[in-house]
Amino acid sequence: MLSGVMKINYSRSIKFGTERFSIIINFLIIFGYLLFPGPVYIVLLTLFLAVVPNFKSHAIAILLMFYFSFLIASRYSGLVWNGSDDLPSYFLAYDAITNRDMGAIDASFLYAKHLDFGFIWLTDLINYLSNGNRFIYYFTVVYISFSIYYLFLYRVLKGSYALFALLLFFLFFKNIHLSMHILRSSLAIPIILLSLTFTNYQKFIFFFFAATFQASSAVLAILTLISRDFLNRFTFMHKFIIFILSAIAFFIVGELYLFGKIRHARFSIGIGNYPIILSNIIVGVGLILTSYKSILKTENGFTWIYLYGYFVFISLFSILFSQHTYRFSQFVLYLTPLVIFYSISSNRCFDHLKYALVLLYVAASYYTFYYILNLNESDFYYRNSSDVFINGFSQIRLFFDYIEFDVGYSSFWRLKHE
Repeated sequence: MLSGVMKINYSRSIKFGTERFSIIINFLIIFGYLLFPGPVYIVLLTLFLAVVPNFKSHAIAILLMFYFSFLIASRYSGLVWNGSDDLPSYFLAYDAITNRDMGAIDASFLYAKHLDFGFIWLTDLINYLSNGNRFIYYFTVVYISFSIYYLFLYRVLKGSYALFALLLFFLFFKNIHLSMHILRSSLAIPIILLSLTFTNYQKFIFFFFAATFQASSAVLAILTLISRDFLNRFTFMHKFIIFILSAIAFFIVGELYLFGKIRHARFSIGIGNYPIILSNIIVGVGLILTSYKSILKTENGFTWIYLYGYFVFISLFSILFSQHTYRFSQFVLYLTPLVIFYSISSNRCFDHLKYALVLLYVAASYYTFYYILNLNESDFYYRNSSDVFINGFSQIRLFFDYIEFDVGYSSFWRLKHE
């Protein structure tokens, strides 16, 4: 009896000590954000997570998403990539809604060239709540997309390594670039991936909800809905009917939202930007091959190997249509951080050699992040002399300046009445 009481008290003291340690660490990391320049803070956080990779903290995740969302939303858009920046199209539609020149649907179709009704509804809602503030619109969309992606990572990784995976996603420079201006796919893809963590009808509800934010991403991912458990529920005739209906829906939606764009681009065979994607694939596939036995023993290991392989296959279309590299490959960029830490967490014994190779990839990713930040072609923090080395206190103060004074943009070749 006495022994049992002592064990209970001991376990309680350990739990209390762990919680107190977690609170202290959270406080120190938040204080570090306020004190150190942004790039330095990211280095320190990366080093901490390299030592304690399975550290869990929603508070730090929220802070991290705020840092990167504001960094992205603070830029002056329309002047990078020789005018191929998509963001001014969204801003022109947003301004047309604000000025009541036309409704949200008409403005989105005219300027942003889409009829994705979920995204249109979100745009109209933010426009109403923010009184037409472009910065709030931009920041909110980016922050929501990151939040959904973090929820996806947390569900699959059961919390452990989710924060490190989120940070790794941010460090790879192309994820920042794509989140800067490909707003609809950057919002739809995390919802699609989140849908795949559910079973039964919930998966389909989330998937088709994601399709309202960008139908073309849903078209590319439609085959991920098919699973062995799903097919086992139906007779052969029912499977045949489902196949026919799915094929019809696939080609109708695909024709409206995807195939026409690809045909317009025609064949443009070439490597293009694919090596950027290939660097992620090599790391992801390499870790799967070295850990596939332990991954298959996990609850959903086969599912994530299959899904990663499927999206790697889809990414190969980038070679045939090099102008659409990121349309076909963006899923891979979202899944690679998951695959990396899923591989590490699935091993019963911690593989130090494998982890050392992962840290090399993390370091290389940080270099790409620091490079684009230091180069600052995107004009981050342009309302503060484009100084990207401000600390957290300055960033928070600048955040409210942006809310008050909004962001500007260059419409470049996009005319309001083209």
